[in-house]
Amino acid sequence: MLRTPKPLITKQSRTAGGIPTLAIPSRLTGKVIEVPASSVAALRCMRKPDKPRILWIDAIRIDQSDLKERGHQASVMSNIYRFSQQNLVYLGEDSEESGMAFDSIGGIEKEIEQKMHGFSNFLENMAQQFTDGNILHEPIECEFDEDAITAVFQRAWFKRLWVVQEAALAPSNICFCGSQPLINLQSLLYAALWLYLHESLSSGSSSFHPSIKPAIFFAIILLGHKATSTGLTISLSVKSTRVLLTSEPKDRIFAIVGLCRTIGHSGKYLEASLIATDYSKSLKDILRDATRFAIQKEGGLDVLDQVSHAGELNQGNFPSWFLRLDTPFDYDREAMVLANHQFRADNKKSVHSYMTGSSYGGAEALFLAGYQFARISWVSEILTEHKGQQYRNGVRKWLGSIINNYYAGEDEPRYTAFPLPLALALMAFTNRRLRSPSGDELTEFQALLDGLLNNDSLDGCDSQWLNLFFDTCRNRRFFYGTGGYFGLAPQCTKFNDRGYLLFGSKVPFVLRPMSTDDASTFQLVGHAYVSGVMEGQIVEAREAGVEPEVVKLI
Repeated sequence: MLRTPKPLITKQSRTAGGIPTLAIPSRLTGKVIEVPASSVAALRCMRKPDKPRILWIDAIRIDQSDLKERGHQASVMSNIYRFSQQNLVYLGEDSEESGMAFDSIGGIEKEIEQKMHGFSNFLENMAQQFTDGNILHEPIECEFDEDAITAVFQRAWFKRLWVVQEAALAPSNICFCGSQPLINLQSLLYAALWLYLHESLSSGSSSFHPSIKPAIFFAIILLGHKATSTGLTISLSVKSTRVLLTSEPKDRIFAIVGLCRTIGHSGKYLEASLIATDYSKSLKDILRDATRFAIQKEGGLDVLDQVSHAGELNQGNFPSWFLRLDTPFDYDREAMVLANHQFRADNKKSVHSYMTGSSYGGAEALFLAGYQFARISWVSEILTEHKGQQYRNGVRKWLGSIINNYYAGEDEPRYTAFPLPLALALMAFTNRRLRSPSGDELTEFQALLDGLLNNDSLDGCDSQWLNLFFDTCRNRRFFYGTGGYFGLAPQCTKFNDRGYLLFGSKVPFVLRPMSTDDASTFQLVGHAYVSGVMEGQIVEAREAGVEPEVVKLI
């Protein structure tokens, strides 16, 4: 099927993973065409020695320079994968590590099958074990080469966003790696999650093997999509794919939309035209329309939890409520999304869907309803992550400023142990299993905070609670507001910002008023944890006699 002559021209291009490749003139079906070197290697690996094999390769079939063709092909990609016989995955050439990795993965797969009684409802059962079970606390019994497995998941294929769609929608996925025996992609992902969740519970950290974190999110979205009849929501897909790479920022939206077209709430105000795959649209328009469509489709504001401003608001002249998917998630500068799925700050009050239409107040504005509950009166410094004694001193100073403002106005502060309400806020009322903490767990976390505040060294601190503290508070500010409210806020939060409960959101938001003359127009700063708000208390107290406000986000 393929014969590669001596290259006549050598040209450099780049894959989605940022890896230089060669474009090689190759003979396909009687014609000489220019084919990426990675595709040539894949074809050589996948061809059959005794008979032809028909393959479809987007790098060859799509003219990437033609925006119209590119948009049309991207819009039908989901059907191409969905109705294919099989998806063949080329991970690259084999190496010393790949053989050891595949042997290890085979052993892990057998252990999973034994302990979990098969792979039926795997993701659901793993989630249940993570929150309530004991299996993930038990040591892994089979022998495995951790470094070799890590090397496999560091390969470029696991870092690309577009391959998530093809793998999720295809009937099955078989991986090729040089001369290694073929392996099912799901076997690789089962092993990745098994190792990751074991380590997360034993260390209390979600930062295990940061180099393979893209593969972990890849596993969550692919297995989650296959486990449901309708696929994942756009907001969860966004959360799980921000660490993956694309060569074109617009692809980040189109790939996710292609994966999620069939899901969510189909209401009267759903504007399907918002997500037409059109590469001639500006990036700003694509991000705006995708954010609005996600709110309409899901009937809620979960997607706004993903809005993150690592610097000043309105960077690049983008309105503050746009979901900025043009860059991958930046662990050094952005905060992680609050993870406790039990929050219900809006008390199940739904979005006023008629307000979310682009015709209601113009394309650039988003209108929502809710209640203001506080004005921000004090904010801490940003807790940033640095190593060594400088960081240790910074944590102590950060906690000390929070304690001092908690007792502000008292002649003789009553501090004997770290105040329980503050401890609850600093863990965002979430334990290592992403559930509400028990009394014993709160006591352990208080002890950690006392140690951070009073000891000169981090030595002796419980590493599990220490990692939870850093994961929750890193790149955030602590704040106090009017009405006695306090909690964790986005790093861009400033004095005089407002705390708002918006209908359709499980968490409250910090908004910034645009001027004293316009009390209803705001910028979206981001989501927050606020003590006394997360369980719907604001709505319960006001819905009987207080009309909700309509806010305009720009």
